[in-house]
Amino acid sequence: MFQIDICAATDEISLSLCSAFKTTMVFAIFAFVINIILCTYAFSHTSYSPLTVIFRLLLVIDGIHSAGYMLDSFSVLLNLPGNSRTDFKEYPGFTVEQTYALLSKDKHMVRIIDCAVYKPFLFFILLARQWSAMIAFVIGLERSLQIFYPLWFKTIKLKRTPIVLFTLSFNLLSCSIAYINSLFVSPLEETYYSCEVTWAFGENYGWCQSAVIIAEYLGGWILSGYAFCITQRPSALIHFGNQKEKISAERRRTRKALWLTTACLIFNGLPQGGLMLLRMRSNYNDADLKQYVASMFLAKSVANIFLHFIVNDTFRRLLRKVFENYFLFKT
Repeated sequence: MFQIDICAATDEISLSLCSAFKTTMVFAIFAFVINIILCTYAFSHTSYSPLTVIFRLLLVIDGIHSAGYMLDSFSVLLNLPGNSRTDFKEYPGFTVEQTYALLSKDKHMVRIIDCAVYKPFLFFILLARQWSAMIAFVIGLERSLQIFYPLWFKTIKLKRTPIVLFTLSFNLLSCSIAYINSLFVSPLEETYYSCEVTWAFGENYGWCQSAVIIAEYLGGWILSGYAFCITQRPSALIHFGNQKEKISAERRRTRKALWLTTACLIFNGLPQGGLMLLRMRSNYNDADLKQYVASMFLAKSVANIFLHFIVNDTFRRLLRKVFENYFLFKT
């Protein structure tokens, strides 16, 4: 059971952090419901395209992400008292203000093994955050390779199942490294009692994985954006052998890929960058602000509604029906 007593404490820092977790739980429930509805609607379609499969995978990942936040916030709000915080220490030779600051810091410190053991739902948040970043990078990489080597990709078809299994296996390996570090390598390393992902599994692991996540989101967006610019050039038609249908199809796929990577960068990459900046500012202050910033990841679920219309061409079909019915009515 959860034993890091955030909402059971009465100090000002814990009360503000508890309010932040309440807000996160409300957002997480709302995001989880949206993802369930979108997943049901997306998987009920019989149409198939590579980006449709990837978008369905991103919907599943966002569902895991929101479920992890919902369960983690709910466990915090159980208000179970715990004994995992580090004991107070004496600081001889310090002023009253310095001693108070050091005591306040120690009061809100836990070991990283406590985050791994008493907050099991952090696993889903960690897995989803890393998996989504790798999928965004794969989208941009695939689009750029499709543009630069069209003949090679025409001969060799890339299956989506190996991509899904490879990215999942790679991120499970990364998560296992996090838990090995927390449980066996340096379990006594201290971290802030809010157990911020990814720093809940060690300081070095947190900085490394945060940098990798941002680099993957940014790399996927740059690659897909560059591929989109290539397809818009006048020479793109010659590049694809003067096949107008081929270039129009590639432009459509690349445009959809750019929408997907842009949404991932804005709603997943920017919050991760914000957490890194706040962490650089202070490891132990503004815990409630960091929790609010982490809640911004859940806004991706709202963006998925718009992405669903783009990826499945639903918006274009709706506009066509509106115009056809309008002109038919006028005539």
